[in-house]
Amino acid sequence: MNRLLMLMLSIVAIVVPISPVMGQQYPSKPIHLIIPFPPGLFSDVLGRLFADQLSKQMGQAVVVENRAGASGNIGASAVAKAAPDGYTLLLNSLNYVINPAVMPMPFDSFKDLVPVAMIAEGAPAVLAVPTSSKYKTLQDLIDDAKAHPDEVSFYTPGPGSSTHLLADLFAREAKIKVLLVPFKDGGLAALIGGQVSAGFTYTPSYLPQAEGGKLRGLVVASARRSPVAPSIPTTAELGFSTVDGNSFIGLMAPANTPTAVIERLNAAIAAILKDKGFVDRLAGMGMTPAQTTPEQFGRYMEQQVSKWAEVARATAEAK
Repeated sequence: MNRLLMLMLSIVAIVVPISPVMGQQYPSKPIHLIIPFPPGLFSDVLGRLFADQLSKQMGQAVVVENRAGASGNIGASAVAKAAPDGYTLLLNSLNYVINPAVMPMPFDSFKDLVPVAMIAEGAPAVLAVPTSSKYKTLQDLIDDAKAHPDEVSFYTPGPGSSTHLLADLFAREAKIKVLLVPFKDGGLAALIGGQVSAGFTYTPSYLPQAEGGKLRGLVVASARRSPVAPSIPTTAELGFSTVDGNSFIGLMAPANTPTAVIERLNAAIAAILKDKGFVDRLAGMGMTPAQTTPEQFGRYMEQQVSKWAEVARATAEAK
């Protein structure tokens, strides 16, 4: 009995100092949120608002890091290679489901990363021009492009990006030839400065510039008018219904992240989407809350991949 008692006391002496470490609750240190696009673009604007809210819910700092390039693939690839511990996360958006259809992928979108939840959806793309532009309507731009093929220029964040694909699709549907100019910084500044003729940009990026008198919207790439830009006609109204650029924002984690961590993050997002202040900010950008389970978000992305693969295929065949 004495030997047994001594053995048990020895085990307790070893286990007790270790158990607090093993029992640490997630998160116990700052979380890194990778936004795979440059500062100032749609996903960055919304991502930083989300990071502030996530920090409050998780009780830890959420550090935002912009890792732009390759239409979002550089940032996403970094998260795919990160430790699956919940401390490196990806804010993904429309490009995540477009990229597999238009470029070689450095990772598997559905095996190397796992869905946590969708955060919001909506925020259609607006075809915008500088306020100094001679184009007052979409028809003005189309007429000029037909008269001067390849002289009307559109900015894009790069080949394969959602706005690049939208511009390409619009040109095909309008039967015009335009010059697509890629910019590493996204290109919005070039549009505002008049270095390019036009370009698609999502409402969170468009609205501040429109309110500041720097941009004018010609058409919204959507079936319905945007509640934050109700005066701008839609592509469906003007006969270009296939040009539909509604987006989404969601959260992804590296594959093999523990289920408990995914559930903790999902619950935090659910709480964030009940915050009136955050929901109002979403509404001001033309977005609506879209809390999902990880499984629902995964199915949604699979549907979007199929949809944009068809768009990319049709665009390529038309060239």
